[in-house]
Amino acid sequence: MTVGSQAPVPAGNLADNVAGFTALLRRAGMKLGFDATALAAEALALVDLRDRRQARAALSAALLHHHRDRQLFEAAFALFWRAPTGSFTAEQDASDEPHSQDDSARQTNLPKRLEDALRAPKAQSPVEQGVQSQIQASLASADERLRALDFAAMSSDELAAAERFIRRLGQQLKARPSRRFRATGAVPATGSARLDLRRSLNHLPRTGGDLQRLFWRRRIKRPDPLVILADVSGSMEAYIRPSLIFAHAMAQGFDAPSQAVPLETFVFATRLTCITRDLRRRDPDTALKAAVDRVQDWSGGTRLGEILRAFNRTYLRRVLSSGGTVLLISDGLERGSLSVLEQEAQRLARFSRLWWLNPLMRYDDYAPTAQGAAVLEAACARRLPAHSLDSLAALGEALAEL
Repeated sequence: MTVGSQAPVPAGNLADNVAGFTALLRRAGMKLGFDATALAAEALALVDLRDRRQARAALSAALLHHHRDRQLFEAAFALFWRAPTGSFTAEQDASDEPHSQDDSARQTNLPKRLEDALRAPKAQSPVEQGVQSQIQASLASADERLRALDFAAMSSDELAAAERFIRRLGQQLKARPSRRFRATGAVPATGSARLDLRRSLNHLPRTGGDLQRLFWRRRIKRPDPLVILADVSGSMEAYIRPSLIFAHAMAQGFDAPSQAVPLETFVFATRLTCITRDLRRRDPDTALKAAVDRVQDWSGGTRLGEILRAFNRTYLRRVLSSGGTVLLISDGLERGSLSVLEQEAQRLARFSRLWWLNPLMRYDDYAPTAQGAAVLEAACARRLPAHSLDSLAALGEALAEL
């Protein structure tokens, strides 16, 4: 059954699994009501689908009403506990996929009525087809609602589901030629490589002065540098964790040596703190805990102008020497000097593509009436919302196009 996977189960697969599982039990003789499929789907929505025991307990509570059906239920559940394949696999041969010893033992002695049900025609009744359609529509509607919902309005369960979605948003930025070259042994098929004259001439003594071999070099391609500046002041409390989960997902996309990109992440309230090394940890919860422990001004006030000045003086030429993109995640509320903010924001914009990600842009009639927001509005190249899953997904797509 696909509930054993590590990734969240797609809505369509979950509907297929639940409908097929209940249909199999019906064919095997278990008495189930018309609402059994819907009840099973609702029960699974309340548990962690990655936990086999929770999934079995949820289905048992929804479907199993008589002790005499226990053996049938357990055997059918073992058949459906499979690696994800995108559709139901209970009718496949047991040798198609690996199982645990417990599953294998159960499948060697299947109940007779379950064996008959597996051989029976598998066409769905109109009732089953209608139930499956209702489940798919309900799950799709819930997914659309979650993607559009403001992070500040989410429950704890919805935030957990949103974080699982955000962790899949890490995008690979498109590579561009850098100033550095790398030796290539093969003769280039296109004109993108250059002749390495020094190596070619140094090889002449080995061939008695005959130019028998030419050496080539090719430009190294790498994505543009990316810098994330995330506001962790009190006014951004509802959006801090989703923003850092997104930063962690982006950081995990550049672990390979060939993608050694200067991806730097900073957080700020009244002071600037670099958390780049913390976000390199694989586990997002561990990474965020380490980042929180490092930050001393979490949920404090905002001194955005001083923060940008500190970044420009200490990190600008080191992390953005060849240009790049800066994601400034903030609501633009400034308690410091506006002249400093304007000067430093314009300087940062000259060295990079400065994108302002503002959760307040979720409102259709939003206008940067605050003085700090007006300064950022004038300095930034792009202004994007950052309040929901849809907005973060759009940001990931925009970054992938750079």
